[in-house]
Amino acid sequence: MGSSGINAEYMGSSGINAEYMGKLVERSEVHVMDLIMPKLKHHASLADDHKLLKSLKEIEIQEQGTDFLDADYKRILRDAAQIEAEFKRAPEHLAFMTGVVRRLLADRAKLRGNMVGEQLARLDKSMAALDFESVLAIFREQ
Repeated sequence: MGSSGINAEYMGSSGINAEYMGKLVERSEVHVMDLIMPKLKHHASLADDHKLLKSLKEIEIQEQGTDFLDADYKRILRDAAQIEAEFKRAPEHLAFMTGVVRRLLADRAKLRGNMVGEQLARLDKSMAALDFESVLAIFREQ
């Protein structure tokens, strides 16, 4: 992992000109993505559990028990109320995390002098599809 130089200037509303020269350390971007990925993967797991929940409830009613089910399916049924409640909040959490990842990508591109329009569109699609490997691939491209 390398770093690249940054020269940034800012003219504030008070007329003060500030200049910053530093290095962009790629490890910091990777670190942020390492912090975010478990949350994104949890969201994907939650979405999968929620998809199964209705069918598992129907099986539980039809079969009059769940002894024959896999332990993971039993966990989904046991935690049904928590899964439902968390799933209701999930769109807000995903929107927040998408905003953080979008901002990281846009800021990274800006600091490197790159355009990011097409990558943001692909990022939005990947986030909506919960395809987080594609999200990481977009970051690796830059």
